[in-house]
Amino acid sequence: MRRSGLIGGVFKILVYGVVLFIVLSLVFPQLIEDPAAAAADGLETLHRAAETGTTVDVDGIDVQDVERQIHDDVNDARVQHGLEPLVFDRSLARIARDYSQDMAERGFFSHYSPEGESFSDRYEAAGYDCEIHANGQIYTGGENLALNSIGRPVQVDDRQEFYTEIDELSASVVTGWLNSPDHRENMLHQVWQRQGIGVHIQEDGTVHVTQNFC
Repeated sequence: MRRSGLIGGVFKILVYGVVLFIVLSLVFPQLIEDPAAAAADGLETLHRAAETGTTVDVDGIDVQDVERQIHDDVNDARVQHGLEPLVFDRSLARIARDYSQDMAERGFFSHYSPEGESFSDRYEAAGYDCEIHANGQIYTGGENLALNSIGRPVQVDDRQEFYTEIDELSASVVTGWLNSPDHRENMLHQVWQRQGIGVHIQEDGTVHVTQNFC
């Protein structure tokens, strides 16, 4: 009888153990899930989201906040190189923003529109006059462009980076300009007094940035 009772007790313990395991698996699945497998699943989900769109709510991003952040980061770089900061020019910003939107909507990326118009043509069309006399020359403006992404991977040299915050995106744009000789020369040109930053963000997270100078 004692042996039978012992076997019965062990059986009950096993039954209770199975029931407890099932309850825990339903209520607290993370307690029994393989952490490595869970991490892999999460990464795969992120990759799928990145391939099909953006993990960031782009509709919730105010492009003017992005423009101001890039403007501030550009001025920080200029000050670090012993140059005067640039004034934020709203008229230039509108010209720049319209061009970023045009590139995004018509699917091109160039200083020249499909009609062959340059930044000078865009200045003129907007009624914006730029004429700076310096170093025995007349400067009529300049332009930098950048193509980036937020909320999905972007290729930077030989690696991929992933930006989800405005300051990260801005730092990437400005660093890219600084690392490109022509863009760097333009951004750090001592004759410029004003700049306008124009940003357009598409639903898939693609970011077009235009920087205009005067």
